[in-house]
Amino acid sequence: MRTFAWRVAIGLMLQAGGVFPTGSIAEARGDCEPSWWSNPHQHDETHLYFWAKGESAVSEQDAWDDAMRGIQKQLAEYIQTSVVPDGSSSAEISGRFDLHEIEVRDAPACRSAMGRWSVYMLGRYKVSEYRKIREKIEAAERLRKDWASAQSALNRGESAQAEALQEQIVAEYDQAL
Repeated sequence: MRTFAWRVAIGLMLQAGGVFPTGSIAEARGDCEPSWWSNPHQHDETHLYFWAKGESAVSEQDAWDDAMRGIQKQLAEYIQTSVVPDGSSSAEISGRFDLHEIEVRDAPACRSAMGRWSVYMLGRYKVSEYRKIREKIEAAERLRKDWASAQSALNRGESAQAEALQEQIVAEYDQAL
């Protein structure tokens, strides 16, 4: 009998907002999936759109950070697959380039009855910034290939050709930084 009374008391507190600061039953149950989640915004001519769900048992901020890491990972994978540099991974791209220019468009948060935080994040990234990163990766890839060609020419004893390639590398180096 005592168990039933406790369940009733907990249910009443949840409905009254006594446990959760906002008092919202939807938030108490964790029903905060936004309407755009099932049909998120697609890439357009000015922005790339990414979405992720972050979760944490610790705090809303940890759930927000988890969602942001998910979006950054998606962006890095998008860059990696569109440029396809030899041997580069999305983790390397994320570490090499500042992907913190992501604009958060929407990020509703809620807390489940069990205390777990969820954040549904919709972020966007400027196509112009994406193109800058892509150009740098492509320039670096050209430099890597030119360096391999210069080394090969030097190994074949073609020092004039190796020297010309090295001069070209030095001239283009600043663009690839």
